Amino acid sequence: MRIKNIIAASAGFFLLISFCSGMQLSAYAGESQISYDKSDYSALISIGYESTPFGWVYKDCIHEVNDDEILVPRQGGASTVSIAADTKAGRLLEKYVSESLEAVPQTAGSTEDILSAIPEVAIDSAPLISDCRYPVIADSEGLAQVKQSGKAPTLNSWVEAASTSSLGNLSYIHVEWNVPKAPKKNGGLIYLFPAFVDPGIMQPVLQWGVGYAGGGNYWTMASWILLNNNVYHSKLQKVTGSTVSGDISGNGCKTSSGVCSTWTVTTYDWGSKRSTTLTRTSWKKPMSTVYGGALEAYFVTSCSQLPASATKFKNFYIEDVANKKKNPSWKATYWSASPKCNYGVTIGSDDSITLKYQ
Repeated sequence: MRIKNIIAASAGFFLLISFCSGMQLSAYAGESQISYDKSDYSALISIGYESTPFGWVYKDCIHEVNDDEILVPRQGGASTVSIAADTKAGRLLEKYVSESLEAVPQTAGSTEDILSAIPEVAIDSAPLISDCRYPVIADSEGLAQVKQSGKAPTLNSWVEAASTSSLGNLSYIHVEWNVPKAPKKNGGLIYLFPAFVDPGIMQPVLQWGVGYAGGGNYWTMASWILLNNNVYHSKLQKVTGSTVSGDISGNGCKTSSGVCSTWTVTTYDWGSKRSTTLTRTSWKKPMSTVYGGALEAYFVTSCSQLPASATKFKNFYIEDVANKKKNPSWKATYWSASPKCNYGVTIGSDDSITLKYQ
């Protein structure tokens, strides 16, 4: 029996479709227990953990999906299947890539027929990537602020954000934000994003610095998904414009339950006019918490490693599952942070969110 789930990637494009239920995007029964010193983040690195937009993830559980590959979730894990020699599937993937470049999630199309174009023997013979048995360690695990032994305090967490949980069950958000000035000093890893949360988290992400997925001393963007403690990501795209936008769109939403059958996340670079897109099934629970803008940072030991200018998230358009426009009432949140910089969250009369760091 063929399981109708896929993750596909191509230049400027990352797509996850899950047509069956039961996948959990969080910790699951049977994961391994680990011991680590919560006062020293270097202890996590020493046992193989890496920083991601989801928190600290074991390095063997972080996977890049290549341009000519499709990731097919299977019992006990997932498989990466090459479509390089499959002409029909390749043409279909190119079709959906070209549609995704318009940065309109509703027109991204279904990829079920791509999976149907791949011989079952190709899926069955592909190596299995087993579900990761190492837990994902997030801020809630006590790592919001830790020190590296003998060195200055280091920022390794969410820092500041604005959010709301008062809009009901949500189905859509559009937001635009400026690409801030580069940090004056290199060495930090910066993530800036809006997000839908509860349960799990969906993020179009703008990144500065080097993470496990790549990057450098320049701005990049990518889409990420967490599947049974494995993290899958697209290739990072270098951002050339001064503005990016993010869309998180639910489809097949039920007003009775507040649940959407699929979700699509699109990050769009207004300079290159390219996008990176991720689509997946729901967790069979409504999305009711939205972060309009957030800063997450790692390995930051001085304020000069943070962006040199503020980031303004604006032009919000939010809908609930009944397709009614919602006007947010944002609430600022700050996490314990050291070094102590000139952090600030400003809520504008137009519902914009400005995050500052200097």
